Amino acid sequence: MDNDASDHRSGARQRRLALADAAKQQQQRHQDAQQRRARAKQHMADARDAWRQQQHDLHWHAATKQRGGSATAAFWNPYLGLTDTGEPATGAVLQALLDAVLEIGRTDRGNVQLLDQTAGGLRITTHHNHARPFLRFFDVVTDQATSCGEAMTNRRPVVVDDVTTSPIFAGTESMQVMLDDGSRAVLSIPLTQPTGEIAGIVSAHFSRSGHLPTAEQRLLLHALARRAGRLLLPQSEHPA
Repeated sequence: MDNDASDHRSGARQRRLALADAAKQQQQRHQDAQQRRARAKQHMADARDAWRQQQHDLHWHAATKQRGGSATAAFWNPYLGLTDTGEPATGAVLQALLDAVLEIGRTDRGNVQLLDQTAGGLRITTHHNHARPFLRFFDVVTDQATSCGEAMTNRRPVVVDDVTTSPIFAGTESMQVMLDDGSRAVLSIPLTQPTGEIAGIVSAHFSRSGHLPTAEQRLLLHALARRAGRLLLPQSEHPA
């Protein structure tokens, strides 16, 4: 009889072990299925991002072709900004600058602001592909709750990879205006003059985070901004 009880306990223990092993296997199968679904989801997201980037590139190449060649090369024209009066051709310089910045940044949205002493801030003077609400809201920037305001105040370029996580835009109305305009990321660069003064800011806007210009491209953008700052001076003040 003792043997029967011992066999019964042994059998029960084996059944419990078998059930635990079956539950463990089922849990592992469930985890494997979740991982497969996650990989499939990531694959679809990667494919979708690749398609969007391809469409972006096609649009960029088409826009460059419509402009009749390289906007960057046109900006380095030694005669850009020269006039008979000696005063800078401000409109031509700023438009050429913005075209070059958009070309290098491979984006289709951006603007140039000049320091307006009367208004006490940065005023948009040249822009491309911004909607009217954006232009009204940022017509004159007088505080630091923007990348351009930060760049002006700190006298250095400002990179915002994602306005939704940036401390510059967090909790501000500016963030929502940026998002409504299709701007998720932004790069703002001061137009520094040979005198050390800052004439304004050029900003390139991007519809997605993670697609800002490379470090090499940024160096070229900084060079464009410095040249624009020099060209905005009267010709008599240009350095030799």
